[in-house]
Amino acid sequence: MKNHVLGAVLGILLSALSVRANDVARPKGPEEDGTLPALVKIAGEGAMDSHAFQYLTELSDGIGARVTGTPAAQNAIGWGLAKMRAIGLQNVRAEKWSMWKGWTRGKAEAELLQPLHHTLTIDAMGWTGSTPANGIEAEVVAANLFDLDEEIRAAARFRGKIVLMSPRGSPKKSFDAIFAQFGDFLRAAHQAGALAVIGGQGGFKAEGMHLTHTGILGFAADFAIPVVDMTREDQGQLERYLEAGNKVRVRMNVQNTFSDGPVESANVV
Repeated sequence: MKNHVLGAVLGILLSALSVRANDVARPKGPEEDGTLPALVKIAGEGAMDSHAFQYLTELSDGIGARVTGTPAAQNAIGWGLAKMRAIGLQNVRAEKWSMWKGWTRGKAEAELLQPLHHTLTIDAMGWTGSTPANGIEAEVVAANLFDLDEEIRAAARFRGKIVLMSPRGSPKKSFDAIFAQFGDFLRAAHQAGALAVIGGQGGFKAEGMHLTHTGILGFAADFAIPVVDMTREDQGQLERYLEAGNKVRVRMNVQNTFSDGPVESANVV
């Protein structure tokens, strides 16, 4: 009997503590804490009188590309601080941080020479290298993005070639694992004497028919070999030529610039 009574008392105490904890943990809602009118005003301004596109236009047209660590990025930080203060925000500040190396995107040009001749659209992937000043001209060979283990083992075949990343068959690893291993492949291809690599984010194609992807290929990682992304339409044409057994030859000139050491940047808060 005593055990039954003790259990009942403990149960009541635990229930009471749970109710009290729930009361303490539950925050007040907008209707209770008085913030509802301000939230309604903010939502209305955002939906009916937003300046977001105006600000985006100022940033994109006035400053342009803003790769982290470049002078343009510093200009964007200054613009952000001034704009936030101008619209009345308080405690606006730049929280500085340092990255391992600066990089500036230069020109990236390519043209198909064989079997047809026409201009190809490319852009350099972030923190990747350059061709010689006069560019390169070489045969294009395909590498299977879905079997990077084998491509790394056979990297000697890329010597003097431009490598086109092309997924064939079924992936043997997850897409995250492929992305992580792509950096190892780039280093192996460069060491083997490959002249450049056509392969976007993690080696995958650009999503847009006429747009390239220009992100980085790893965190705190840079690559000496030129790596470019090509528009989906152009890359698809090269793939079709190679699959048909045609010889594909491309001229490419990519010029990027690395800093000598770490560069400072900042988050605008």
